[in-house]
Amino acid sequence: MAVRFLIIPGHHGGTISQIMVDPNCRYMITTSGNRGWEGSSTEAALFYEINPIV
Repeated sequence: MAVRFLIIPGHHGGTISQIMVDPNCRYMITTSGNRGWEGSSTEAALFYEINPIV
């Protein structure tokens, strides 16, 4: 039985503010930040390549 999902590391200590998947479902971008409430150390954008599990 194949695993259908993968836990993606990232955004340590931050709050994910947006998730975007491109129209072809090949890439996912997540951004984090808390609008400066706890400083700017949690501001990040992470880019992922989506590979289908066959």
